[in-house]
Amino acid sequence: MLVVPVQPRAVEVWALGEPKGIVELIDDVQAARATDGQDPLRVLAVLNLADPGANPDTVEAAKALAEFPSLHVLDTVIRRRKAIANAMATGQAVTEWMPRDAKACDEITQLVSYVFASKELENGNHETEAGKQGG
Repeated sequence: MLVVPVQPRAVEVWALGEPKGIVELIDDVQAARATDGQDPLRVLAVLNLADPGANPDTVEAAKALAEFPSLHVLDTVIRRRKAIANAMATGQAVTEWMPRDAKACDEITQLVSYVFASKELENGNHETEAGKQGG
């Protein structure tokens, strides 16, 4: 599995589709895996460092990501939050940081749940609650 974090900014989205950009590299990896008889790599794209609140940059970036068939775009958006930066600076997860930022914790928890549910699905465990929701 590969998780591709993408900031909802034009230059980040452009970098995905440029010659020898991320999507082309992913396509090369998928072709090599197919040649070797391996299953395709599951590729998840997540909008990261999005501005808080509803904002047109985030909406437009999500639409642009959906144009790349190599990417499975997650509904979860990780927003630019001070609690995440503060927690990282101390070597903590945002879920450990005090004072607790419920929105930041919820965003990261959704991402982690989806990643682990996807991994369980890849390994044949189709009975997890998270897998039923986002699989």
